[in-house]
Amino acid sequence: MSVNYWTLFKDKNYVRFYLAESLSNIGSKMSVIALPLYVYFITHSAVDIGIAFAIETAPWIIFGTICGHISDHYNRKTIMIICDVSRAILLITIAFISKIFPIYFILFLLGFFNTLFTSARAAALPMVIGKDSYVKAVALSSVTSGVVSIAGPSLAALLLLFMEPRSLFLFDGGTFLLSSALISSINIPKILKSLAKHPQNIKKIMITGFNFIRNNFRISCVLQLDVIKSLIEGISIPLCVILIVEEYEYSKQFFALFMAAMSSGAALGALAVGKIHKISSRFKSSIFALLLISFSYLGVAMFKLKLLLLLFWFLGGVGVGMTSVLTNTVIALESDDNVRGRVVGTANTLLCIAYVIGQASSGNLSNWLGVRAVYLICFAVLLFYAPQLIRNIISVIKSEENDE
Repeated sequence: MSVNYWTLFKDKNYVRFYLAESLSNIGSKMSVIALPLYVYFITHSAVDIGIAFAIETAPWIIFGTICGHISDHYNRKTIMIICDVSRAILLITIAFISKIFPIYFILFLLGFFNTLFTSARAAALPMVIGKDSYVKAVALSSVTSGVVSIAGPSLAALLLLFMEPRSLFLFDGGTFLLSSALISSINIPKILKSLAKHPQNIKKIMITGFNFIRNNFRISCVLQLDVIKSLIEGISIPLCVILIVEEYEYSKQFFALFMAAMSSGAALGALAVGKIHKISSRFKSSIFALLLISFSYLGVAMFKLKLLLLLFWFLGGVGVGMTSVLTNTVIALESDDNVRGRVVGTANTLLCIAYVIGQASSGNLSNWLGVRAVYLICFAVLLFYAPQLIRNIISVIKSEENDE
């Protein structure tokens, strides 16, 4: 059954779910602006800013699969409410702390609740909207995320004209409280206890998600592409400011516009994939997405003209949006309700590990080779992967034909 985007908004249950996500995302994007400013205000150290972001990211790697297990065995609605309220309390607390080490501790807890909420939300969405509408729902969320990525920092910049960075944490905390109120009014079916079999130990908890991904060829295919994309993003995104401000000597305002171009492209890419109904067609679109991303790196490395930089980065964003929706959709449709949380948690852990490896290597690669050479390497790596992706797509198409 074909579902259009307007049909989604006829479902009051989904509308509350969507509004909760959108509200909390706006606050989170504002905190992304507030955090480095506040940490720098306290420590006057760029190193401490990097440490703060690393600490907030660490729980995705440490607890990803465990949070997925929790999401598969306990009420997902309750989990999301607890996470939202906890994040609100932690963010409000940060606004009243002026010591860096307590802030590090709070950021670690925030990272944990972010990880747990993401697993529970991803596992709950197909139960809220139904699998027939799921592709459109994921695409709409990705489009909204792209818009929020532009609107959130813009709103933060406006508010910072009248208030201190710490005040933005209060605003973010308020959005999580509103989100928890909306989620409390949503009807989310509970998992049958007979389906939720508890593994005996931590090792089995972690292995469950990995084994499911390894044994499901479609999920493995999309995750391979997303892991490589995350590695490349981890290398390239931290170097964007060096490329634009130092290498090309453009203003910080143009850098903000450059980054907004990718967010806008991601929104368009998400919309495009949302209109594709056949699974084989979605996989075919991943080749187009890979080529868009790879040639965007070639373009920004080779051309200095502002308009071309914006165009290539926008097209790269289209590819990023397409691959993100494809991964989320395939995981949701291919995994059962009783294991989806662990599959999502494991996938997020793998993506985060790839991104952190990229981040850790980006500075040294830039120092050794130069930032433009690094972008050319990113182009080459993505293009080198294309033949393997084509082989994967052919296998998926054949398996779909056999199923029919």
